[in-house]
Amino acid sequence: MDAETAYLFRHALVRDAAYSLQLPGDRARLHELAFHVIEQAFGGRAPEPPPLDTPELALLAPHPTDGAAMELAEHLQFAVAHSDSTCRELAGVRRLYLQRAAMAAQQAYRHEAARRAWETLLPLLDGPRRADCMLQIALALRDMGNARQALEWLARAGGEPGALPRLRGALHGAVATASNDLGMAAEAERNYLLAIEDARASGDISRLAKLFNNLATAYREMGRVAEAQQLLEQALNMVEQQGAKLAPASIWANLALVQRGLGQGRRRSIEFLEKALAGHRAAGNRRGEAIALGNLAIEFQELGDFDTAEAHYARALELHRQVGNRRSEANGLGNLATLLAAQGREEEARNLTLQALDMHRETGARRPEGIVLTNLGNRAYAMNDYKAAKEHFRAALAISREVHDRAGEGICIGALGGIRALEGDLHGGIRELEEALAIHREVRNHEYCGTHLCTLADLFVEAGRVEDAQRAWREGVALLRVHGSAGVLERRIPSMREACVKAGIPPLDE
Repeated sequence: MDAETAYLFRHALVRDAAYSLQLPGDRARLHELAFHVIEQAFGGRAPEPPPLDTPELALLAPHPTDGAAMELAEHLQFAVAHSDSTCRELAGVRRLYLQRAAMAAQQAYRHEAARRAWETLLPLLDGPRRADCMLQIALALRDMGNARQALEWLARAGGEPGALPRLRGALHGAVATASNDLGMAAEAERNYLLAIEDARASGDISRLAKLFNNLATAYREMGRVAEAQQLLEQALNMVEQQGAKLAPASIWANLALVQRGLGQGRRRSIEFLEKALAGHRAAGNRRGEAIALGNLAIEFQELGDFDTAEAHYARALELHRQVGNRRSEANGLGNLATLLAAQGREEEARNLTLQALDMHRETGARRPEGIVLTNLGNRAYAMNDYKAAKEHFRAALAISREVHDRAGEGICIGALGGIRALEGDLHGGIRELEEALAIHREVRNHEYCGTHLCTLADLFVEAGRVEDAQRAWREGVALLRVHGSAGVLERRIPSMREACVKAGIPPLDE
């Protein structure tokens, strides 16, 4: 132990000993004194925050005490615990500062701090305000990536006396979002539609626009991209023409991903994402900024600009950690792993992928868990470990079917078909690849459709179906030239030529 550490340790011991020698009543008065001194130093008593059932809690007017609100509340906790009835009047002031601390943290996207403050406030509330507080705890947990815990709190909120019908729409919307995070597609859609019905009945255009945006995300993830685009266009119209109070940045970000799904090209997607990024930065929304950066990183990675992609991933991960967004941090780690793998940095890629898998399992995010398992399958396949690859792809396929992720289902079936053919079951492999292609076309997954068409062309060559091989190759190449990530098409050519040499026929690209 060095001298400085020894001094700090002894100082802490002396301080704690001196504190413990004080009688409980004296300690309470000291805490009350500390509270008053700090409060005055920060400009005096803060105003009452908006009621808990205010639709937009982020509209809290800032006050100088907000940065010290939790500290003030903690001093009041000790002051009230061992004091006379006069000082107990400060219990109401403690509730004021706890709520302001929670709302200020929420407004700054510090979700863990918000959760702690809301949970500390909860025992001090009674009546309908308890359900409002539980809803806020659930929202903070969901924003941290803990959707499973969020649903537990939402169930508690719905069971509080007086919660329904007052909170019906808000609870349905929150349940829908958390359910979608966990891959519970049918439950998510059902609750979104119920929340939309409630918003329409109340004439709340801003909430309706937000719900359309959220339901569009769910539809996009289910492969229902045309329906997602219609909802987003309606939401954007509400924002731009009907005065809905919703930042359009999140809609632009969603539209970027939908445009990709509809085959509109990466440059268009990048344009929308950059508009979303600028909007989030202007609003100080670090959570949204991080998500937009991560999506931009994917686009640059698929264009082959690995340096820009890695820089965007690094900044996005930094922001996710700052705001406590565990789910998006796990997504970012998994995506960064694919970039490292594309650069041949397999060991780093595998380590990051395993970290992402652990985080998704911790937070209960089933759909992203399936995606990471698919990536582990790809890592094992690249290293010719077909046994491990099959295990990962089968586990991912089971999750994809569980959560109704049709795109993920098609990817896994195609990968398993390719392995089946390599292991000697040529016709079984062809059958599975054709099943995968039907799904890719259904959900408009153009890149994987092109990739698996090229794989199918190799198998057709081996089966002696040369005309089918030529047809599949031409269609696959056409798709990959427009929609393929950098290097994907180039990596398909050697295996095609090797298959043609073995079959004694000219290469399909001649």
